[in-house]
Amino acid sequence: MTVVRFGLFLIAASLLVGCGQKESTTAERQQKQAVTELTKASDLKELELEVRRMVKTPAADNPEQCKIVEMGHKPCGGPERYLLYSEKTMSVDEREVFLEKLKQYNELSRRFSEKSEMVSDCKVLPKPTAVLQKGFCIPAEQNTM
Repeated sequence: MTVVRFGLFLIAASLLVGCGQKESTTAERQQKQAVTELTKASDLKELELEVRRMVKTPAADNPEQCKIVEMGHKPCGGPERYLLYSEKTMSVDEREVFLEKLKQYNELSRRFSEKSEMVSDCKVLPKPTAVLQKGFCIPAEQNTM
């Protein structure tokens, strides 16, 4: 009878130890997930800075060289902001790299806002137009009514 009790004790003890390990594993998993989310946030910021550095000063010879692209992603949909750049200040290869990095940033921004359940004002940003002024691309003033 004592052997049976001892066997039951060992089974119960192993179950309790197993449950305790499962809880710590869940806690560890949650901690790792939080660290991963922070890493993604810092990756997002780092990629944003990289994209912005690639733009340089938007000098241009004609208005057709002035381009505006969507940057970022609002949780409600649509771009977080717009970015102005000039085709004159980038070679074709640099422009391809820039647009690919921008695409990566936009996708990472979308995924980050979905996973972190971010909220926004859901305000739709009108796409600005660019004009050439004194050899530089600038956003045109928007008429408001």
